Amino acid sequence: MLYTDGQTATLALAAGALGYVSKGSDATNLIDGVRQVARGRRYISPDLVDEVLSNLSGEKSGLPHERLSPREFAVLRLLLDGQTVTAASASLALSPKTVRTHKIRLMQKLNVKSDTELMRYAMTHHLLQ
Repeated sequence: MLYTDGQTATLALAAGALGYVSKGSDATNLIDGVRQVARGRRYISPDLVDEVLSNLSGEKSGLPHERLSPREFAVLRLLLDGQTVTAASASLALSPKTVRTHKIRLMQKLNVKSDTELMRYAMTHHLLQ
């Protein structure tokens, strides 16, 4: 799945980043961003502010898988690649219990109740590589 810059920025900020500068930003925006973050302030590229604020406030309904946390999405990817919970936990250097918790939460967010429904969701939304 490809994320837009706004989705990536939203995920990064939700994960604790203090700032995000889009790839297409000019040098001035990059310098401003570095200075703001160095002062302990948050910074978002001006071209992304509206989208990020909409994403964070929940104004956009979007697809359920777009609301997964980065860790939940990583667990989903590994499960869709056919890894077991145990194998996914080794890949992510997490305990199997933690991976099971992420799996339960992502299944709740996607409103699926079984691995079969999870696979169907992934196929429907083109999440398989």
